[in-house]
Amino acid sequence: MTHPFFLLILKKIMNLTKYQRINLINQYTILSKLSDDSRDKKYYEYLNEILYSGYVGLYYEMTDNLGDEVPKEIYQETIEILNMFRWISKSIDELNDKEKEIINNLEYNNLKFSGFDANNDTHYNILYTMKTQFGKWEEIDKNFNSHSEINLINYIIQLNRYKKIKKSSEVLSITQLIELNEI
Repeated sequence: MTHPFFLLILKKIMNLTKYQRINLINQYTILSKLSDDSRDKKYYEYLNEILYSGYVGLYYEMTDNLGDEVPKEIYQETIEILNMFRWISKSIDELNDKEKEIINNLEYNNLKFSGFDANNDTHYNILYTMKTQFGKWEEIDKNFNSHSEINLINYIIQLNRYKKIKKSSEVLSITQLIELNEI
């Protein structure tokens, strides 16, 4: 029986042609020459040694920090959730003072975006990149790690309800907001 550790290593092994190895060696050599950081230089030289020597079992070192591809559906869902909360916020801003007080006094206020779980939710990574690298979603608080997987479930329930309610470009009414709050 094969030990689980060896199965993990076997999954990471990739095969490269000599042509691909030469291309990568050239790229790492150039990066090494361009870098002012001694740690980066050593890292590129390390990768070059792996490639020169053909250490197939160490090829994963070149891709170990690459994340898995995120399906476009997850990206789209993230955008829809964030747009929903943007629209909810805009709708609350348009309420009169008495209606705002009703919203503020809700026992569980699910009308405020409380983040995604950084440890278990790809949506967090999408938002993090969009916010920190591209300056999007500025209205979202800097601390958007909810530390809770249940938020995403609630957001999806809310999003489905929101799609049924939101039929026009008009802001949401107090009744619609209360309906969205009830999860």
